[in-house]
Amino acid sequence: ENVRRLSRNLSPVLLDDLGIDAALEYLVSNFAKLSGMKAEIDLIEINHYFGQNSQRMIYRIVQESLNNMSKHAEATTFGFQIEKRQNRIFLVVKDNGKGFNVEEVFASISPEKGMGLTAMAERVRILRGSFDIESEPGHGTAVHVTIPV
Repeated sequence: ENVRRLSRNLSPVLLDDLGIDAALEYLVSNFAKLSGMKAEIDLIEINHYFGQNSQRMIYRIVQESLNNMSKHAEATTFGFQIEKRQNRIFLVVKDNGKGFNVEEVFASISPEKGMGLTAMAERVRILRGSFDIESEPGHGTAVHVTIPV
């Protein structure tokens, strides 16, 4: 089962067959079910704004946000929101976990510690977007991604 799950996560069939909308909805609701966390999900359709390569990068950004939350946050609830304002798509992944000092973590990123945040930032850069993490010890974390359309 773990190998099957890993395979689905590496190459999500839903993304290729039905697009980013269905793939993200499945990813986030399945994460909530498997983690036991309460989720607040507020999505709009964005399939028509992005090509397949961009959709794959967006999927990976959200997937890594959830992965980091699972590994580090000790959260009980999380939210995932996508909205469009003017000519930009805004994605927010927010949790009520233990939070962290963002400056310290970015200063200490090395290959031995993993490349999740670095990979997320690079994918957002490729999409010509912006990436911001708001967090504070004891007060949860919010990952903000803005992508032009």
